[in-house]
Amino acid sequence: MQVLIAVDGSSNSEIVLESVAPWLRTAGGSAALLTVLDVSEIADVHVSATPSGTILSGVTVGEQGIAAGSPLGAGGTSEIIEDRGQAIERIEHETRTRLERLAAEHLAGVPCEVRVTTAEKAAPAIIDEAYAWGADAIVVGTHGRTGFRRALMGSVAEEVARKSPFPVFLISAGMREAHVEKAVAGR
Repeated sequence: MQVLIAVDGSSNSEIVLESVAPWLRTAGGSAALLTVLDVSEIADVHVSATPSGTILSGVTVGEQGIAAGSPLGAGGTSEIIEDRGQAIERIEHETRTRLERLAAEHLAGVPCEVRVTTAEKAAPAIIDEAYAWGADAIVVGTHGRTGFRRALMGSVAEEVARKSPFPVFLISAGMREAHVEKAVAGR
């Protein structure tokens, strides 16, 4: 069985892997660990020298978080230190490295490949990657939002579950934590 595991880099990603790894080992399955990067949030990164100090401007999202700053103030100079293409390439590399680390930590003994793709909408990209890899099923983590918060925020996991022709397993961080707390308390 080939299982595509879509993770977003949040702490929920490790919970998803901890939950699915024993099942994959028992079933003799293989995995593709996938992250979809939203390239619409990536821009040039500038460094600006101003009388008050150095400021980064532009926005880039990477493993180190978001680097953002103020636009260049009066009397300063600006230099592009990383154009958008370089930022995307760096972030893809950082993401691939992080996924390889997660796979080594949580999926030891499971044949696993790492996939990083870019798209503006994650759900269709996850389904496309499942087709491309030849997946038998998809595993997606969910934050477990309900009601107004889910309607406001949207849910990639819910969209994948609704639109995927593959079986989709949703793993909720809240449910997993509740089961761990229950097990530790001996209930």
